Amino acid sequence: MSGYTKSLMALGIALIAVICAAFWLRSRVIVLNDLSKTRDDMKIQIAGIQGDAALIADYEQRLETIQHDIKQITGKFVGKDYETPQLVKAVVKSASLSGMEMINAFKLERKAEVLSTPIRAERGQTVDVISHEIILKGSYPGFVKFLQSMAAWDMGAKIESMEIKPGSAGAAPDEIDVTLRLSVFSLAQ
Repeated sequence: MSGYTKSLMALGIALIAVICAAFWLRSRVIVLNDLSKTRDDMKIQIAGIQGDAALIADYEQRLETIQHDIKQITGKFVGKDYETPQLVKAVVKSASLSGMEMINAFKLERKAEVLSTPIRAERGQTVDVISHEIILKGSYPGFVKFLQSMAAWDMGAKIESMEIKPGSAGAAPDEIDVTLRLSVFSLAQ
């Protein structure tokens, strides 16, 4: 083989080596670009996650504040005196159905008692007893209907005392004035 042929072969081999190196470098550049894009996407995701962490901390703080507010509101309204409006509503409904008229209602006292037979197997459970005085006016048969309708009330009420008097001067002959002392019960908060 001549020197010229050897040089052409060497040049061909060198050219093939350069082409192969170019393809290899091109594939490495593509992989490097993909990795750079993945890195940039991950930076964006990390920034979003860090923002989410701040939002979660804010939501946790707001949730704690709301739970505290709920406890205060519940303590003010439900825990203190939920039974009185329920009792007045039941009395007004029963009075109107029986032909009686509720003249007045007073909340007298609230006292705590310990149950002798605990509810839900809790020992020494305390029950609040809230006493009310209800003044009604109407006929005796209407009052009997009122007492019968008490059985349908959604709440437990106990008649502590009852005073029945004839109606005031100028009233119908069969009219009576009734003063009821009712107690309602609730589990102590």
